Amino acid sequence: MAIKIEETGETKELIIIDPKTGLDWSSDLIDDDNITINSDGDRICSQETFEWWKSLVERYQAADNRYYETLQKVENFEKFMEFMDSAIGVDLENYPEYLNQALDAWEDAE
Repeated sequence: MAIKIEETGETKELIIIDPKTGLDWSSDLIDDDNITINSDGDRICSQETFEWWKSLVERYQAADNRYYETLQKVENFEKFMEFMDSAIGVDLENYPEYLNQALDAWEDAE
């Protein structure tokens, strides 16, 4: 997703790839409440907002990749999904860390 920085006019990308499908789903993840869309259809935000989203996207991508890799090794899918559903239920900005903690707990229990 291309985003123009208010302060500089520079266009930067935020991309998050679903490890299962290989598709970019950044437009589904990124909340437009902090990003405005001008008459040309450009998404615009401050540098600070962009950096916040960039950090989240990078952390989320790493956690999502780890989740997908773990899922490939799971023998009891239903047990894994029940465990993960009970372990995660947090705000978006904390999701990557909680996902990693849940994966740590799963791996320790196995």
